[in-house]
Amino acid sequence: KGGFGIFDEGESLSLLRRSLLWHRDDGSDDGMNVKTEKLIPITFPSDRAIFVVPSWSWMKYDGGIKYLDVGFDSVEWEMVESPWFRTRHHQQYERRSGSNGITLVAEAQDYDDHYGEGNMIFDCPGQSSPCMQHKCVVLGRQKVSNLNTRRKQLCYVLLVCEKGGSFRLLGQGHVTVYGRVGAGCLPVTCLNGRRVMITIQ
Repeated sequence: KGGFGIFDEGESLSLLRRSLLWHRDDGSDDGMNVKTEKLIPITFPSDRAIFVVPSWSWMKYDGGIKYLDVGFDSVEWEMVESPWFRTRHHQQYERRSGSNGITLVAEAQDYDDHYGEGNMIFDCPGQSSPCMQHKCVVLGRQKVSNLNTRRKQLCYVLLVCEKGGSFRLLGQGHVTVYGRVGAGCLPVTCLNGRRVMITIQ
């Protein structure tokens, strides 16, 4: 199942999370790709069958993209719910509460990368935004074998910021709506604060 260029196999956690880990082509490879300075949001005509595209889809933007290089069988994947595997009962309840039906549900937390230990790639770098402080959604954590390497454990994340508004999730109460603003990876030591349930549209 899937849509908007993103795929989900349900119980197999890898495909959804890997397909969400796209990023702006920042030219940080072997030089074969053309660097994209920033992604440009596309405005779709309202008379089209699909005119609202979620921020977590690369189809929302004009510009070159790539995917994070994540080795196979090297990551412990985290919880994230896609719209394609939420029950019809959940979807009907959420639409009555204000959801647009193209929502990811995940946990987000604060992060601190003042020392530049991570590799954070923003979709529109340098663009001023009225949103509040960025948070990150951990989609996966590098598998580690002992406590010493766990301190350097790498996390693969989506970067999000608050869009304003909320709606009720069945069993969760009111949940704040966020939008994707980038993706990347950073050490687990950069994560701080408690996790909060959010929706990403």
